[in-house]
Amino acid sequence: MLVLLVRHAESENNIVQAQVHGKLQRRELNPVEAQELWLSERFPDPDLSVNGVKQAAKLKKHMKTVARHGIDKYVMFSSPMKRACQTARVISDALSLPVELKPELCEVGGIYKAVKQMQHGVIPVVLKVAGEARSAQDIKNEHPNFNTSNLPPHGPWDGVRGFESTDDAVNRASYVANWLKSVDLQQQVGERGCVIIVSHADFLALLISVIQGQRPLSTRDNPDSEMSTHGVTEAALLKQMPGGSTVESVYAKYRISLCSSCFFSMHADNVQNFIWMNHKDHLKDGCACA
Repeated sequence: MLVLLVRHAESENNIVQAQVHGKLQRRELNPVEAQELWLSERFPDPDLSVNGVKQAAKLKKHMKTVARHGIDKYVMFSSPMKRACQTARVISDALSLPVELKPELCEVGGIYKAVKQMQHGVIPVVLKVAGEARSAQDIKNEHPNFNTSNLPPHGPWDGVRGFESTDDAVNRASYVANWLKSVDLQQQVGERGCVIIVSHADFLALLISVIQGQRPLSTRDNPDSEMSTHGVTEAALLKQMPGGSTVESVYAKYRISLCSSCFFSMHADNVQNFIWMNHKDHLKDGCACA
């Protein structure tokens, strides 16, 4: 069985992250100020940016490269977050393929927003509370060929879960890894079949790590701007590529660029052979892919 992990194209939040990271690098902000600016400017569930829509369109070309590996069947799953659904729609249309939404594929942290409250009346504290997730029906209205049966029939698809801890995200990655390794899925897809998953940078990094038998550890929760590599350029990332299996190092080591992919095979004995790790040749004619 083949597995293609696709990171969504550029979202409105990726633009905010890059802007904040730039100010931090230029020392216009200190880390605390950068964190506060990121939390105040980010969207709980962003759409693709104008550039992201252009990036996503190039996945049609990318799927021709994937098809050269003799694939005889595709099954496709996506995170229910807007940016993932909008990216998955392009692949779905290119392959005339239905998309099954799995809430387990959402980004680390989930859908949340930041609010500032006063602690003891004098100290401002930033709290991360539940954002506004769409309902299954809202998603179905926008993407009629998406299967939303894994989502709650009523109310927000995330059940108003709110902010997710890193430990919970690692457990979720372990759940998805075990599902990918399951005999039932591999028999359903077949040896030359391909599972396409559209998800997010940090979650996919955790998933790749867990699939390879690692158990990333962290003493801190969702990375936001100070630990995530979203706003870091490719060149800077290569210079600081860490080892080990902490969550922070995993986010960098197994990072998939925007609108790019990781492609590997999984066998009945759970052995993985990586065909490519971060393929982005389809983006070479101008769209940013950091």
